[in-house]
Amino acid sequence: MKKLLLISFVVFSLFIISCGDSGNTGDTGDTGDTGDTGDTGDTGDTGSDDDAEETTNDDDIDGTDEIIYECVGISVENIVLVAEYASYEGTTTTGDETMTDAFSLQFYKEDLSPQDALTVGTYDLAAGLNTNYSSCTECALIYEDLDEDEDESIYTKSYFQMEGTLDITEVKEGTLETKGTITAKVVEVTVADGTYESTPVKDGGCYEIQTSWDTICVPDCTDKICGSDGCSGFCGDGCEANEQCNEEGTACSACTAITLDTVTLGIDTDAENEFWSYDGLYSPNSGDVALDDSMAILFYAAPEVKSYDLAGTNFADSDQCILIFEDNVEDEGASKIYFQETGAIDIESFDGTTGNIKATFTSLKLREATFDGAYNSTLVKDGACLILETGAVEITE
Repeated sequence: MKKLLLISFVVFSLFIISCGDSGNTGDTGDTGDTGDTGDTGDTGDTGSDDDAEETTNDDDIDGTDEIIYECVGISVENIVLVAEYASYEGTTTTGDETMTDAFSLQFYKEDLSPQDALTVGTYDLAAGLNTNYSSCTECALIYEDLDEDEDESIYTKSYFQMEGTLDITEVKEGTLETKGTITAKVVEVTVADGTYESTPVKDGGCYEIQTSWDTICVPDCTDKICGSDGCSGFCGDGCEANEQCNEEGTACSACTAITLDTVTLGIDTDAENEFWSYDGLYSPNSGDVALDDSMAILFYAAPEVKSYDLAGTNFADSDQCILIFEDNVEDEGASKIYFQETGAIDIESFDGTTGNIKATFTSLKLREATFDGAYNSTLVKDGACLILETGAVEITE
């Protein structure tokens, strides 16, 4: 399915209420941080904003008028791979200089599903399926002026390729990592909801892009025995199940033991829609002592009086979710997020109307995790881990 835009800064607190079967209401097109994409290369300056070139579109809008564009050269930088959406995302500056703009290079199969393999070659961005966003397999876009004041973050204008060439010069086998160049003119368009049909805007803007990228990651395990190699792989034999790798990747140590302190009913609790949240504090501080840590206990269906095994669960479809947010910073979120790996929660009593609950955690282990746009959780191998041997939750109001 086509996506109109990617917004890289996902505020995790906006999507935690989407775990389980209660209905995912968030925007799964947001990407957030999907992992280490490695060295993206220096894309450089592709032209002066003061330079403009006239170009025409032979496909007129109303059948009588020829569209004439004055194209402005712009720079595209910081291009990174977002493997989850088979796209490359970069930064640029257009429109209102005080607002955020983005470059997006998207790859699809002919059935419009995300591409899973790229091939060395030269691709015409103005031929065949590539003439419209609804059908393109290689799609170059500019999103201009992100408006964050609305209920949903949206870009004010979208631009899609009118002409150009995409040249993929090298591919890392088995990945979407490549090296390449693009030269293109993108014109302002409207995109129809549902069909993704793109239509040029009469008297709309036009930008000219000429840039390169290198998203091929080179692993680095120098002096490391565990942890990430910087390219979604791991160094050495890794750590044992109850261990974590230090930041330098030079040693393994036991998971950090924590104690559950106060727990209160969360303000997001919505019994009518079968969602109950509880906010907890724990000690000792597991990250920067100057920053706050917190625990979230989430139920997406009324829990029964029984024991729930939390091992092997996934954030996307579990009705019982335990999360820890480490080093919370206002408007930025947490530096690390932990999700349950093993353990159990025993429900002794529960009142769905009031949210009153009495429960006990046993042998709960949480490990650092990543989350994709569909809310799937992936535990980080050798990532930081916390162990709560036992902890009581009791809300009686």
